[in-house]
Amino acid sequence: MAGSGGKGNGEEHKSRTGSGLGPGSWLLERTDADVSCRRYSCDSAEPGLFQAGAGALRSGKRTGSLRQKGVLILGSGNMVHNLSRLVVKGNGLRDLNKPFGLGWAIEANELFKRLINENRHSELANYPSLGDAVRLAVPTPEHYLPMLYVLALKQENETVTYFNDQAIGGSLTMTSLIIDTELKNAQYAKQMSLGSN
Repeated sequence: MAGSGGKGNGEEHKSRTGSGLGPGSWLLERTDADVSCRRYSCDSAEPGLFQAGAGALRSGKRTGSLRQKGVLILGSGNMVHNLSRLVVKGNGLRDLNKPFGLGWAIEANELFKRLINENRHSELANYPSLGDAVRLAVPTPEHYLPMLYVLALKQENETVTYFNDQAIGGSLTMTSLIIDTELKNAQYAKQMSLGSN
């Protein structure tokens, strides 16, 4: 699957020590013996990739039946990801993870969360029209589109809980979200906050 009708490669990944999930949308399914992980990503050579938001929503909706069967669908990326505007200050890279955001990065992150909370997914899909802060926040779509694949699965009775909601390096946000029922979200958010102390 890929945004705007592109060719998602659907490649299967086996877990390896030291490897992580890069930007993309992932389907994780556990069997008795193993965890199967399938990556669905956008084809970066696809014409119109920068307008792929609506395609990501459509593709995400197609995975809904898998979610109902218990398959974990995970999007890995960033809401705000502009390495060309990264600010390294203080002790250089050692201080990179200290909370710090440029005004436009914070503005874009807050706008994204407001639109998510209000279920305004079509506006999120048309992100280039959301203004200068968003155009700076999403100069290329590969880190942003995975969020749309996942948001397409949100049901009316589900809520969104945010964690790790902070900007770093001036131009990156590591804001993460969970879509689930309100009770489960509240319990998980509490566990996450207790674990980070």
